[in-house]
Formats: sequence, structure tokens, C-alpha cells
Amino acid sequence: MNTATCNFLIAMYGGFDEAKYKRDFREGFFGVEACMFPCEKDVDTLARHAREDGFVFGVHYPFVKKDTAYRDPFLLSLDAEERQESL
Repeated sequence: MNTATCNFLIAMYGGFDEAKYKRDFREGFFGVEACMFPCEKDVDTLARHAREDGFVFGVHYPFVKKDTAYRDPFLLSLDAEERQESL
């Protein structure tokens, strides 16, 4: 496999983990997949690293963990109120 054409990402589940980031992330990686961050501070830390280190990040719902009745956002719901509430 030619790794020069691959877009490698590392997973960051449950918050920004500085030790995991330093251990796993390599120069040339595409970015980070993020999910279930406990607070906005961790989101800010990820965004800062992305800017400073020049990578992108993808998000799995929910980005910031919340107590909600919805497991996934209802982006395609015909009910606008339900769609907005799930977000």
C-alpha cells in the first residue's frame, strides 16, 4: 500500500488526550476523528492543535457529550422541531 496517498486519522474518543495525541499522531496524517468530548475546553484544545499543527478533524455525533433522548441527530426528520431538538 502506498501510504503517501492515504488519509490517516487517529480517533479521539471521550476528550482530548494530550498523551495519546503525542504518541499516535504523525506528520503527514490527515487529522483526528473526535467524539463524546466532555466539555468545550477539550473542543478548544483540539481546534488549537488543528490550527497549529495543520490538520483537520472530523466529528462523530455527539461531539460534546450531553444527556439527550436522541442517540443520533435526526437531520432528515420532516418535523423541524424534532430535527432542531436532536441537534
